[in-house]
Amino acid sequence: MRYDVVFFSLLFSSFFSLYADLRAEQLVFDFESGNLGKEGWKIVEGDNTRPIGSRDTEFHTGKKYAKQGSFYLTTLESAVSDRPTDDVVCVLESPVFVLDGDEATLAVGGGARQGTCVRLCPVAGDGKVGPSVREARGDNSQELRETVWQTGDLQGQPFVLQVVDDETGAWGHIRMDDFRTEGEIDSGKTAVRDTYITSVVQAERDAEQARFDAAKRNPLLVAQPILYTTRTQYQPDHHNTETLFQTGEINTEKFEGGSSLRVWNPADGSVRILLEVPNGIVRDPCLSFDAKKLLLSIRRDIKDDYHIYEYALEERTTGSGERDKHREPLVLKSDTDLVGTPLTQITFLPGVSDIDPLYLPNGQIVFSATREPKFCMCNRHIMCNLYKMEADGANIRQIGKSTLFEGHATLTPDGRILYDRWEYVDRNFGDAQGVWITTPEGFNHAIFWGNNTASPGGVIDARIVPGSDSIFISTFSSCHDRPWGAIALVDRRLGIDGKQAVLQTWPASAIELVDVGGYDTFQRVRPKMEDPFPLSAEWFLASGTTGADERMGIYLLGRDGTMALVFNDPDVPGCYDPTPLAQTVPPPIIAQETDYASLDGVFYVSNVYEGFGMDKVAKGSAKYLRVVESPEKRTWTPGSWDNGTGTQAPGMAWKDFNNKRVLGTVPIE
Repeated sequence: MRYDVVFFSLLFSSFFSLYADLRAEQLVFDFESGNLGKEGWKIVEGDNTRPIGSRDTEFHTGKKYAKQGSFYLTTLESAVSDRPTDDVVCVLESPVFVLDGDEATLAVGGGARQGTCVRLCPVAGDGKVGPSVREARGDNSQELRETVWQTGDLQGQPFVLQVVDDETGAWGHIRMDDFRTEGEIDSGKTAVRDTYITSVVQAERDAEQARFDAAKRNPLLVAQPILYTTRTQYQPDHHNTETLFQTGEINTEKFEGGSSLRVWNPADGSVRILLEVPNGIVRDPCLSFDAKKLLLSIRRDIKDDYHIYEYALEERTTGSGERDKHREPLVLKSDTDLVGTPLTQITFLPGVSDIDPLYLPNGQIVFSATREPKFCMCNRHIMCNLYKMEADGANIRQIGKSTLFEGHATLTPDGRILYDRWEYVDRNFGDAQGVWITTPEGFNHAIFWGNNTASPGGVIDARIVPGSDSIFISTFSSCHDRPWGAIALVDRRLGIDGKQAVLQTWPASAIELVDVGGYDTFQRVRPKMEDPFPLSAEWFLASGTTGADERMGIYLLGRDGTMALVFNDPDVPGCYDPTPLAQTVPPPIIAQETDYASLDGVFYVSNVYEGFGMDKVAKGSAKYLRVVESPEKRTWTPGSWDNGTGTQAPGMAWKDFNNKRVLGTVPIE
């Protein structure tokens, strides 16, 4: 009888062992078909033109890829280029499968950032995906390294794998290969999941169409034509200020020509071309108060540099005495004669860049220029300061003299100049790009908002909204990015720094990035936005990406949450600088007080005991102030002299990008 029990026990255990072997099928995702659809995978968010790669060696290093077989999943590659890209943003998803094993293994490489990962997510009965229960990331390496998940507590449940890339910039990608576990694909639940995705996508499309229809009927939009410029997005470089690609500089070859100035009429959908620059760029339009002319910055081709021009929008008499209504677009090339055209060149200095022109109410023009050569303290790129000139280009004089960049000047209701300024004297470099204010004479430069907000790294394109003197619309950008990011509405009465002053962002999720992370956090924003222009205190125009690539269209943004793509010119790579062609009331003229014969300047310190560390200094004990200057960086040589924190050559103090010069000592009165 005892033998019968043993025999029965062996038979019983063998049966269940065989049953387990039959039930526990091997589930493998190794992508060896080389086709995402054949693997049962799909792109559920964003876009990826080459989701499956087959390289044998790593980018840059040339090291052999540690991969299984020939293929792998990736967000680092693109079908339009053989170069690596960190601009892909997408979610790739597997078919639904049921887990049967105690563990799962997969190989993961790429970025270690929060928004790049492989995640295991449960699937509900209606096909909705729940929060991830397991995640794996790279370690900022292209090498695929094995990750092991313990899954014993998940057996018998349906899941999907999602390969998520919600990051751009350095290490903003993810790679995966050779997922293995015990389980099987559930075709029925996969079909339910597909139906759910389709319904969600359709609902989003219906909502988007409703927003679009309402936006197109907005009376503020259809009230006047919209001027805009066209071009490709500036080529990637180091900082958001690097858009000049000036002749003779380190990044000249990144200049990409092909641009135009156009007018879109929202009322009837028509488009008229005013100016074409086939080998160059037209940018930075500024409309006169009477809407009869506009200032532009134009570079005719790569051998030219940006100069300030004025374009006459109304009909005028040509040199021959005939009336010219400018119905044919002007084509501007390197040798185009401007006589008899609506275009007049105002500045001419070769080897410098003049950009961001602005009409003043007294007829003068403010602009940014590289006329006083200075370079980024932490790198090798040419920088701009603010200048002012007469309407005909005479009497050019500098009104801003910070050590780095001053740009995107606009007017405040009281006639002062709002501009973005990047400079970092005795402070961190990356988030030191806020909104500043000054007079048209360059008096009383002062912080307006955001100079000590950790994220965004740059607050640019600021414009005061109608009916206010403190609420402005701007672009929240990153230090190391193109000049785009999110559009933000800010009320400085709520604070001159920090999230509490930010009223709203477009996209809405971007507000959660304010003061989060560092100076490049806004790289992850999608869609990318720039060039805001207020139509009212409630409605705004902006440029924004239209899909997965860098093509830009014109959006209408609203305080009610509207973010509608209202215009996308199919004939051009991007629409920028949307500007309503409407008259505006000029602000008051601020009296000019500069004595150009005087060589003296007056600087005030109201209380020497206010400032960092001064709480430890007894009042009355300080007798003198030492005046110290942080001079500009006038030149550079190749190499990094401080072990890599920046391209400081000549080298500066360790862990600092500034040199110092003592100007003198003055008594405290």
